[in-house]
Amino acid sequence: RTTRGRDCSMRIYHLADIHARHDRYDEVATSLRTARDDARKNGADLFVLAGDTWDGPVQNTAGARFADFLSLVRELADVAPVVMIYGTPTHDTEGSLEVFEQIQARNSITILRPGKAYGLYCDSNRAWVSAIDRDKGYMTPEALLFGVPEPNKKWLLANAGATGKDEADEAVRIAMRNLFLGLGGIRKNHPGLPCVLLYHGQVAGARSATGFGVERGTGLAVTRDDLEAVGADYIALGDIHEPQQIGDLPAYYPGSVYPKDFGETHQAGCNVVEI
Repeated sequence: RTTRGRDCSMRIYHLADIHARHDRYDEVATSLRTARDDARKNGADLFVLAGDTWDGPVQNTAGARFADFLSLVRELADVAPVVMIYGTPTHDTEGSLEVFEQIQARNSITILRPGKAYGLYCDSNRAWVSAIDRDKGYMTPEALLFGVPEPNKKWLLANAGATGKDEADEAVRIAMRNLFLGLGGIRKNHPGLPCVLLYHGQVAGARSATGFGVERGTGLAVTRDDLEAVGADYIALGDIHEPQQIGDLPAYYPGSVYPKDFGETHQAGCNVVEI
């Protein structure tokens, strides 16, 4: 729990690594509806889905439980706005999240895109998330939101000209560092707003359920300094299924919503955060 003051607060439900698939539907439904019911009872300002919403490509068929999964997310959005980011490309395949933005619910469902600033807005009837537009300053957002999907060489190295794996990996790390620094610059323009960063990927210092540790400079892992540069009040992480905090940063993996892989013995759940 992080606290900015006594005058006002916001309550966030942070879920990650849902890995929706037809043969695990009951476990996914139990987890999401537990979060939904708790949010209805205690109040919620925002649901955060930090990547790997899907477990892979899914067909729009009854057997795949496609419509049922959409309904679960709609039930969340009927309580509070939902924001999400893309996770691992083999799980959240390209274009697979856009269908959620077409769902009709009381509150909005929004995919957060890298490099953009989003605001949480509300009136007496509903709440929604949309990109902050300098030309539309008639409403002040309640919070500032950023989303960064898992590092992907395709979009990070489009103009880098890197050759070879080591050179490409280093170019990705530099691009990610610059991305976080850029978000930190935007954050400084909104010092009075609570700020939430969503990031899906490995962070140096994290550990897996089987005890594997992520080291600085390993693969495409970002560093604590990268995350800290944003200046967010809460960093909602996804990718590693073991619940944990990263050092002394307000950065947390909530863990997968059900034990998916070998060695996962944690109590599945989500983080409930008050800022």
